Parts: sequence; C-alpha cells; structure tokens
Amino acid sequence: MRKFWKIVIAFVLILSITASGLYLVFRPQDADVLKQTSLKASTVAFGDLEDYLLDNPGKHYIYFCQTTSTDCEFVKNDLLVKLADDANVTLFEDIEPVDMSALSKDISSNAIRKAWGFSHYPAFVAYDSTSGEIIIGNVLEWDADQPFTMDEIKTWMKNVGIWRAEYTN
Repeated sequence: MRKFWKIVIAFVLILSITASGLYLVFRPQDADVLKQTSLKASTVAFGDLEDYLLDNPGKHYIYFCQTTSTDCEFVKNDLLVKLADDANVTLFEDIEPVDMSALSKDISSNAIRKAWGFSHYPAFVAYDSTSGEIIIGNVLEWDADQPFTMDEIKTWMKNVGIWRAEYTN
C-alpha cells in the first residue's frame, strides 16, 4: 500500500510540474491596451457649460458625450481617431468635449434641444458666445437608426470652419 501512495504522489508531482512548465511556455502575453483619442484630455461638465461659454466668449465647437455610452466611445476612439489619422494630426484642438454623465434622466430631449440645439448624443455643436449670449450654430447629432459617419464629422468640421488647410484631405 505504501508503494501505491509513492507512485500516486510521484505521478501528481510530475503532472503538476509538467502543467506549470506548459503554462509558463504558452502563457498569454499581456495586451498593450492603449486607449486612443483625438480630443483634448480636459472636459467640461454639462452643468458648467453655460458659465464656461459665457466666461470664455468666442466660438466653441463642442462634442457632447457620456463617458459610459458605447456610442460615444465609438465616435471618440474610432471615428475621430481615424479622421485624425486622415488629417495627419494627433489632436483636434478646436473640439471641446463636454461630459453629459451628470445630466438628469428627468430632463426631456425636447428641453435639451430647446436649450442646447440637440436632443441625442454623441453630438457636435457649434456655439458663438461673442456677444454675451449663446447662439447655437451647426449641429451634428447621433441617431441610433442612422448614426453619423466619419465623412459627416469631416463635413461638419468644414461647415463650421475648423477643418484646417494643413489637414491633408
């Protein structure tokens, strides 16, 4: 009986050493996850937007997004990154991100449209606060049934005058 246990222990020992060795040889590599973006790192909270626009008079090109939205992440980390590659830039300096995360669920889309010019996000909106009041300009907003494309973002940028001559396309 003692010989039996020695054989079992030896077998388990050989099996565990072999399994550990195989794991070390075929272990998956750590993926280098680099979250790319082509927007400014600083964001304005939605609740602070009116004060921000009035305290900084001029033209503003705002990207409205909610950080937990997959649509927003797709636009920011896929469409805008590809558009930046096409333009040979790393960052669209004129576009200012606004975080919609603090927006109350009780606020209707019609109220947002009346106040800010859009009702769905992600959205790109041009504002002019030069005269001390906020004037809504060109709007490009997301529609789940017909989402916008990289070309539509580029067209919006051209229409509002922020697609620069040094961009290659």
